[in-house]
Amino acid sequence: MIFRYAFEPQAILGGGFGYALKTALSQGAKRGLFSNEAGMGSTPHAHAQAHVKSPHEQGVVAMIGVFMDTFVVLTLNALVIISTLYTPDGPLANGYTGSVTGILGKSNLAQAAFGTVFGSRFGAIFVAVCLFFFAFSTVLSWNLFGKINAIYLFGRKNAKVSTAVYTLIALVFIFLGTLMSNDLVWELVERKNSEDIHKAELPKFLFRVVDFMECRTEWVGTATELLTEMKEQEVTPNMVTKYLGQFAYEVLEPLGIEYRTKRTGKSRLIKFLRRDGDDANDAGIAI
Repeated sequence: MIFRYAFEPQAILGGGFGYALKTALSQGAKRGLFSNEAGMGSTPHAHAQAHVKSPHEQGVVAMIGVFMDTFVVLTLNALVIISTLYTPDGPLANGYTGSVTGILGKSNLAQAAFGTVFGSRFGAIFVAVCLFFFAFSTVLSWNLFGKINAIYLFGRKNAKVSTAVYTLIALVFIFLGTLMSNDLVWELVERKNSEDIHKAELPKFLFRVVDFMECRTEWVGTATELLTEMKEQEVTPNMVTKYLGQFAYEVLEPLGIEYRTKRTGKSRLIKFLRRDGDDANDAGIAI
């Protein structure tokens, strides 16, 4: 029955639609993080420098910044590209296919869009000037963030030395960045954003398991018993089994907690072992 229904048209269409939706959501999240960095923990450096009567006011400013950046600026940019390049006489009238893919890419779409209206020369100059100010302000802001972190790590007594060293390192990487191809930069950004998204998707329950095992060297029981001892109300036993099966090696193992499981009759036993650096002795322990 599984093979019979797996290859029916409805299943194929459903799988294709699901994959397309997943890809669209993934690309949207990547571009959104690249645009506004919401949830990445970078902009608090800037907002913490503000002097306001109430933190609520600065929080509203931070929220408005995300809205303006993503919903206003990026929407206007997309509308410019669509209304100029995808017109009946535009270079993308037949879609992003054929020889045009070798000319238009991720980095020059906006330049080509403005060039169709203002002329190729003025359009290129206009986009280049805008990118210069955007890039320059980004370099200045991230340099400030890095200096703040350097001072925090090495102390205020060594502030001048730490900031000078950081500035030199930053300048080297800025220079190297100018020599890298645009495709490589996009690839690095997307890889970093994918990692951030994946980390955000890790269940918080597993980190509470780490806290639960902090004062224990071993624990054995079922998922229901684990939830009872941890006093968890938002997680179900099935979710515990799913989380441990998918993320235990990624979250628990690096933190020194070994996870094992074994089915006995109608229940499944869970065993946690806290490793204290003596892995050889743990190798012979059976659940």
